[in-house]
Amino acid sequence: MKYNIYKRRLKHGTFFYVRFKNADGTYSQAINTGKKTRRDAMAYADFILAKNNKIPGDDVHFEVFADGFFMPGSDYVSLNRHLREDYLKNRQSVLINHIMPFFKNYRMGEINRVTIDDFKISLSSRGMSTSLLNRILRTLGIILNFAEDRGIMEKTPRIKSEKDKPYKPIDMLTEDEASQLFSIPWMTPASYSHPARPETAGRLGNLIASETGLRLGEIQGLLIGDIKFSDGFIDINKGWNNHLNKMNPTPKNGKSRLVPLTNKLAGELLSYLKNHHPDGMNQTAFLFPAEKTPGKPMEKKIFVRSLENALQKIGISPEERKRRGIHFHSWRYVANSRLINKGIPLPNIQAIIGHLSDRMTARYHIISKKDLQNIKRILDQETPALYDKTPVENELPGMMKDITPDKGSPENALSVHSGWFLICT
Repeated sequence: MKYNIYKRRLKHGTFFYVRFKNADGTYSQAINTGKKTRRDAMAYADFILAKNNKIPGDDVHFEVFADGFFMPGSDYVSLNRHLREDYLKNRQSVLINHIMPFFKNYRMGEINRVTIDDFKISLSSRGMSTSLLNRILRTLGIILNFAEDRGIMEKTPRIKSEKDKPYKPIDMLTEDEASQLFSIPWMTPASYSHPARPETAGRLGNLIASETGLRLGEIQGLLIGDIKFSDGFIDINKGWNNHLNKMNPTPKNGKSRLVPLTNKLAGELLSYLKNHHPDGMNQTAFLFPAEKTPGKPMEKKIFVRSLENALQKIGISPEERKRRGIHFHSWRYVANSRLINKGIPLPNIQAIIGHLSDRMTARYHIISKKDLQNIKRILDQETPALYDKTPVENELPGMMKDITPDKGSPENALSVHSGWFLICT
């Protein structure tokens, strides 16, 4: 037997696959014949051997070939085990919602540049963003390239991405607005059945984001042990995935990093662990544990809603917030711009914020009118810009002493790190 026939159950039915035997005794990669009976699959395999040609795409429907393409156990996923689960889930969603409805009745051999142009026109008519449109086109390209590699198509048609629209400037929070935000009490809105109550965790989560530029999932994934009080930094080695409701083993860019822990933030964290955390001495506990679900971090919406409530209290209405594009992720712009404006080298900022390129770091930089005035004053004085020194708060040593797990154990003692913590690249 010059080939091996077997069947697989897919979402749209059971189909037979074929693997051809090579001259060295090994077998080729499995190919979906698109046939539902063993006899038809064998006739198909015999036809390929007789013609000694590539599999004609006219005999394979796109719907059959692409069914479950990004699902666990598919040929593509089996050959690309390094791909993250959330990436595959996103691509499968794109395939089901955008690609499959258009191409499901096409045979692979019928897909060409004209067909793809028609597909792009149909997407554009739906008013979707350029980024989403290009994500859909890239997903289609992955499928068609795989079909070419497997011999299903003679050649993958060229898929040209759409040009990005001009970058829309972001009207981020100013330093004065950020300072005002954290100077007011953060409270939940009162109702007839529930009185207003402090949003301690929501406020602290936003403060961490403003001081460090951490992503929301990275803040959710923080354990108490990740806060290195004695060394003056926070260890970012994982992140909570809100789509899959589980922990990612690495941050978004796949690389762990260390970020500076300012004295101001250290004092806030120590106060929170001492007075508000249910298990503040447990190094393996979430910094922000869920109130009703053991073993899970606090929900994303708590941090988002608390920010929206606080913005309203300083006079930024929901309409203005949407117009200016202010949301939780805006804190990354604030932190990124603050570091740049203080003159910290770009490679260090890139390492702290967690960007893979300095281009992205520069894109996150937004210069304010106040910064321009400061730069002008510096240039007029002809003096170099210096790092601002953060004063050590007097109450920190006492607070750290109170929360020390074992006062008699030197290795457990917490001390204030008063110097600058720089990340070397």
